[in-house]
Amino acid sequence: MRQHLLELGSLIETKTEHGISIISKNEPKRYYYEEEVPSLTLLMYNGSTIDGKDQTVSYIRKVCKARNESGFAILNLDPRVTGNPKNLKGSLFDSLNFNIISTVLENSETFVWIGWGGLVKGKTKILLPEEFRRMLESHHDRLVQIDRGKPMTWYPWHPAYLKRKRIPPEEIRLVPFDSNILKKYA
Repeated sequence: MRQHLLELGSLIETKTEHGISIISKNEPKRYYYEEEVPSLTLLMYNGSTIDGKDQTVSYIRKVCKARNESGFAILNLDPRVTGNPKNLKGSLFDSLNFNIISTVLENSETFVWIGWGGLVKGKTKILLPEEFRRMLESHHDRLVQIDRGKPMTWYPWHPAYLKRKRIPPEEIRLVPFDSNILKKYA
């Protein structure tokens, strides 16, 4: 998988303490992160770090262990590196990121945990343009989100929200993502 991604642009692979990142050669952007052999892929809106040393990734690691996942991969709607998603000012649609997300979805068979959270509010037309929504809809049978125990709303919960709410990783249950929600983003 990683070799396919490296061929898409000016990217390099860097080994981290827990996994491997694919980053831009020229800008502080992380396009892909994985630990072990991914059996679950996350698609979030997250202020990522290059090396995966942040609280969100730590929590995801615990959730995956509790779910007996062999490993996980992370993709972000915005690949810019920052310690806090609130610092992602002026979010723009990144065509290389679109190609990377598309390549991962086309070349893997993992479930894709949609967890971009409410921070996309007001940015969905930029972060989730029609071509991106269509691409996600074509993989609807693999899209999952956190079971909220109530009717679905516009924004699937982000893993950091669960951590803040102190929901134990072993209580996280993933259910099919309602891809009709994507139509609300238009």
